[in-house]
Amino acid sequence: MFGFFKKRQPATPPPITPENKAHFPEAFWDDDGIGRLVPIYLQLYLASRSPQHKLTRRPDGSIETNDVPALMIFYDEDPRRQQRIRTDFVKMMHERLPIDPSVLSGLTNEEIVSRLSSIYTQITGKDMYGIVCKKWCVEKKLIV
Repeated sequence: MFGFFKKRQPATPPPITPENKAHFPEAFWDDDGIGRLVPIYLQLYLASRSPQHKLTRRPDGSIETNDVPALMIFYDEDPRRQQRIRTDFVKMMHERLPIDPSVLSGLTNEEIVSRLSSIYTQITGKDMYGIVCKKWCVEKKLIV
C-alpha cells in the first residue's frame, strides 16, 4: 500500500563495514589513510589501568591522545589492497580488541598491546609496526 496506510517494515541495520564503523565509533584513519599507532580508546583504557603512565595531560586533567605516532598503513595506491587492509584491520580489532570493557578487562595491558602489535604484523606482513607499538607503550609506561 501507499500513503498513510503503508505498512512499515522494520529497519534493517546497515552491514558492518569500515565505512560505517558500526562497532567502532572511533575513526582508525583519516581521509589520507593516516591513523594512530594506538587507537584512542586503547590509550585511555591502558592509562586508566596504569596510574604511573607518562601520557601527556591537558590543563583540565584529560589525557592528550594525539601524542601517539601516526601510521600510514591504511593507504595504498592499489584501491583493492587498501580496502582489504582497512577491512581486515576493522575485522581483527572487532574480534581481538573490541570497545567492550568486559572483554578488555579479561586481558592484561601486555596482552592488549601484544594483540594490537599482532594485528599490525598480520595486516602489513612486517613486524616493525608491532615493535614500535610495544616500544611506545613501554616508554609511556602503559606496559612494563
